[in-house]
Amino acid sequence: MPPKERTRWRDVAWYSPIAIVGGALIAAMSSGLHWNVRVLLHGGLIGLTCFSGAIFCESLVHRWVQAAPGQWWRRALVYFVGGQLGFPIGFALGVWLIWGQPISSLRLPRTVWITVLFTGGVGTFIGLVAHGYESMKDRLRTTIVAEKELELAREFQARLLPAPEIAADSYRITSRNLAARYVAGDFYDVFQYADGAVGVAIADVAGKGVAASLTMASVKAVLPLLAASRPVDEAMCALNEKFNGELPKREFIALALARYDPRTGSVSFANAGVPDPYVVRQNGEVETIVVGGPRLPLGLKRSIPYEKVTFSLRQGDALLLFSDGLPEATTPDGEQLGYDRLAQIVRDARGVDAILERVHAMTSEQVEDDQTIVMLERRRAS
Repeated sequence: MPPKERTRWRDVAWYSPIAIVGGALIAAMSSGLHWNVRVLLHGGLIGLTCFSGAIFCESLVHRWVQAAPGQWWRRALVYFVGGQLGFPIGFALGVWLIWGQPISSLRLPRTVWITVLFTGGVGTFIGLVAHGYESMKDRLRTTIVAEKELELAREFQARLLPAPEIAADSYRITSRNLAARYVAGDFYDVFQYADGAVGVAIADVAGKGVAASLTMASVKAVLPLLAASRPVDEAMCALNEKFNGELPKREFIALALARYDPRTGSVSFANAGVPDPYVVRQNGEVETIVVGGPRLPLGLKRSIPYEKVTFSLRQGDALLLFSDGLPEATTPDGEQLGYDRLAQIVRDARGVDAILERVHAMTSEQVEDDQTIVMLERRRAS
């Protein structure tokens, strides 16, 4: 028996005692002060047959009921009709089994229609309440399963990202990734070139949630392969050509790629729609790195001639890459934080944690967009 059917019959077994007790109580109230054990048993039997009739009718027209879940009257009508079918069966069986009289001697009282309508109404009410309760349990069960799956997706995504702290002999890379939902569309990556240079990338996939995270995993898989043998501007062109034919309409990837040479401190940088990064000098000065040429995100248009810019990091300098979730974070006044205030925060704070702490202190507690920040620091070689 399929799990869904087993659950259905388990629910029937659970509500059957409730129907029996309900029928016994109705019988006691109908007989006034003249009720006894037989009256209670007879009423309980009628309650059980009314409930069984309702379930039977529901199984016959299940598709008709499920075709319009919002029209509750369909289910109420089925329960009412099923209750009416079950009432004479339960009444006749009670006369024979409980009262010991032949069914042929059955004589229904003149006021039986009142009892029939009352029993049908109560049965309909109990049936609808039971259905609502089971629907709530199903929704809760579905929500729990979905949350578990999202938690697994979040753990899987965390494993795809590099370590938040990477320290080498002459540089250090610190990064943080905060998701607006369970999983993020932002991501960052760190990889090694054959000549010893280090690739640092940050990207923002259009949208949020699971769909964006799946696109993110695809970008991360091909990025080192396409960037390994190309300058950063050519790598950006190759990535754009690949994703232009794969992404659905209105989906795109903002991505920035830096190639850092630890021996000389030279950085070549290309940008496809990510906010202009900052270079934080040792003396606290903040410089904005602007790349000329087209800046369209990947996947929007073919044959975009991306350009690159080259600069140097001196010892103690740092390159700060970040997604638009930071400057576009909303303040309590309803305004965006903005690039000027973010630059001031970067100027005053040292380290990604200090920057994020000050950004969150100036903005609302709810993270409305994914926030990613990566800092590449040049250090003195030991």
